[in-house]
Amino acid sequence: MSRVFGGFTPRYPLLEWYRRNEGIITLIGLMIGVALIVTAVIVSMGNRITDGEVYQKLYEPERRWTTQSSIAVGTDPPVYVPMTHHHFDDEDWIIWIRNTGEDNKERTRKLYVSNAVYTSLEIGDWYNYSATSASANDPETKTRERR
Repeated sequence: MSRVFGGFTPRYPLLEWYRRNEGIITLIGLMIGVALIVTAVIVSMGNRITDGEVYQKLYEPERRWTTQSSIAVGTDPPVYVPMTHHHFDDEDWIIWIRNTGEDNKERTRKLYVSNAVYTSLEIGDWYNYSATSASANDPETKTRERR
């Protein structure tokens, strides 16, 4: 240990305990973090509705845009190199459904659907969505997997 404060070495029992048990503390922290993430995922999945009344529809056309940024290269003086980023967002067909659960609470859900499903539905129609019953060739499934 290095000597500080004119030859006096201060002792910090809590710091020494942490250094001795650092691996265990890190492991416990990771376990708590994983438990919190798993809990959040389970809770968020429990409130999803699979069927309901269509109350809103939205079509988002394909769009492309460009942004520019720069990075600094070197330090004395830095040279800023411009960078161009090209972005693409394909067209989307979105519906919102709502349903009242057993607890009389209204739940809503935003769904990305295929063009065929979007055009076949009108506001006020009942839509039943089941991710497990969708086939691999269903355009709705392909859209979901691409995201």
